[in-house]
Amino acid sequence: MASKQCPRCSEPIIGDARFCPACGCPLGRTRPLGRYSAKDQVIIIVILLAAAALYMMWHWMGPRQSAPSRPAPELAENAGTSPPTNMATFIASLPKEFEPLVSMGNGLMDQGQFALAVECYRRALQFRPQAADVLVDLGACQHALGQLQEAIANFKKGLEYDPAHKIAKFNLGITYADLGDSAQARQWWQQLVDEGAPDQLRYRVESLLLAMPSGK
Repeated sequence: MASKQCPRCSEPIIGDARFCPACGCPLGRTRPLGRYSAKDQVIIIVILLAAAALYMMWHWMGPRQSAPSRPAPELAENAGTSPPTNMATFIASLPKEFEPLVSMGNGLMDQGQFALAVECYRRALQFRPQAADVLVDLGACQHALGQLQEAIANFKKGLEYDPAHKIAKFNLGITYADLGDSAQARQWWQQLVDEGAPDQLRYRVESLLLAMPSGK
């Protein structure tokens, strides 16, 4: 008596036939979808572990791209020759009083950051226009930046407020010498010697006068 039917054509299957006599459909036991034998499961786990190990080795040992470095801020040394691109930010951060501005300008000047020092001195002079020392320091920074005529103007303005300012006279001699005007340079330096400049300054001025070609 038939105990089962063909799953394809529903014809009765007699005995232990492995194929349907009507349509030829195989009648052997099939593995349920989504399920595997214990041996197959072990093989799959081994494959997955091997794949995971290879991925980890590639991730940690493979070439890496370094994280993008943050753009370095523009360094202040550049200010010795030209103002920084963020001058507006620098100006906004400046103090609003005479003494802090002069102190900051002095520090920047000592570091060779002449363009920034100029900005500090100019703003300080808005509070005290007759500050001779600040005018002379401003002129010194302008001289360093190659702004020779502006430097001369500020040295002379400093002398208007302090006629005995020896550094202003010395700097005028240096600046005129840089301009090739030896007569003016000699005049300012000789004035320092005649007025009795301090020894160290006088020795330096006398050396400059001796080195200056005669007749010029």
